[in-house]
Amino acid sequence: MKTTSLFIGFTLVLSFCAPCFAQTAPVITPSEMQTSRQNHLRTLRLLDDPSLIKSLSSTEIRSVIANAVSWIKNAQEPNGHFCYEYYPYRGVCNGKFDNIVRQAGTLYELGEIIRLDTQNKFALDKVIENAISYLQSLSKPSAYNGKTFSCIVDAHQGGDCKVGATALAVIGVISYVEARPVVKETYAPLIERYMAFVRAMRKKDAGFSNVFDPLKGTTDGKESPYGNGEAFLALVRYAKYTGYTAPATTEIESAYPYISRLSPDPALYLWFMAALKDLDSRKPQKAYADLAKTHTDARMAPFDEKQRHNDHNLCSYVEGITSAYPVLRKHLPSETAHPYRKEIDFWLAKSALLQVSSVNLVQSDLLGKEGFKKTPQPDRAIGGFLTGHYDPAQRIDFTQHCVSSYIQTLADIDGLHF
Repeated sequence: MKTTSLFIGFTLVLSFCAPCFAQTAPVITPSEMQTSRQNHLRTLRLLDDPSLIKSLSSTEIRSVIANAVSWIKNAQEPNGHFCYEYYPYRGVCNGKFDNIVRQAGTLYELGEIIRLDTQNKFALDKVIENAISYLQSLSKPSAYNGKTFSCIVDAHQGGDCKVGATALAVIGVISYVEARPVVKETYAPLIERYMAFVRAMRKKDAGFSNVFDPLKGTTDGKESPYGNGEAFLALVRYAKYTGYTAPATTEIESAYPYISRLSPDPALYLWFMAALKDLDSRKPQKAYADLAKTHTDARMAPFDEKQRHNDHNLCSYVEGITSAYPVLRKHLPSETAHPYRKEIDFWLAKSALLQVSSVNLVQSDLLGKEGFKKTPQPDRAIGGFLTGHYDPAQRIDFTQHCVSSYIQTLADIDGLHF
């Protein structure tokens, strides 16, 4: 996406995001201009020269996580919806390219955070409940092949249900219930209705139908790598939630052979590795590591030295490797697993350069023809990850992928706490 695309639909966003605009342009001092240019040149030098990238300390990772979680919380609107794409140097929120999977994915990530936030450092309860409420408002009852359920429609794209959206949402609700058992009675029925949809979309001896029309009660049966991975992960998390009862584990055992035989795919990789990590943590198997290695090697293959000079956000790439690494490390020789850890450390450090902080609240005049631009809402901008150094927008899905990669590294790989 080019920088000029930031202006597409500019007048349209005025109607649904008026609070995002500052009334007057912030004053930029000469000192801030100088600092902005210096920061721009420093960041660009680091992004362009991989040899300068140094691994982050656990303290730095914790700081990245804290700021990112704060940004996600601030991105939530009163009705529970999350601003999809925020332009920090304009104070504009754009929802034109939003879709329901990205909203459900945010709930999923909040669930991942609260499961590990045993000290309630981030105070996410209200944010999560608001997100659940928003998704519930988009949920429709329906039936398919004699099975009744609820699924979440995509209000932005025709009103169909995507299996991945409901799958990610139900994982987020499950995680919240596991972190706060007191709310189980409230959300247990919703979990069952959503999981009934995920199970209904499973095709015999195959994957999951990706799109379902809740009004007609029909699906074309087509699969999606994203949907297959997200739905399979939901089966795994639901099995854990139910205490690995026979029906839930049988579903995993039935679905796994097909999913595991799918060709390596970037869209499948992210969610399938998360599922493998969970499966291996319960019953370690060398076969999981072999499968993780096959998929990870295929995922990493295009990311050669040239890609390391990239200035764009690649957090979804490294997130998958952080899920796979605990499995690889457990079963492979240390010298074989070490390159994967090096890949993680490199991309975590490089991705941090795209996180807005107090030192880059002013956009340098070296970035484009507009000259210097200062964010009108610092609290709203800090913590979100830019789409790219020359693409200064903060997407909700990019930031959730980023924070996931740092959290998994801190908690699942290094065994540390927030």
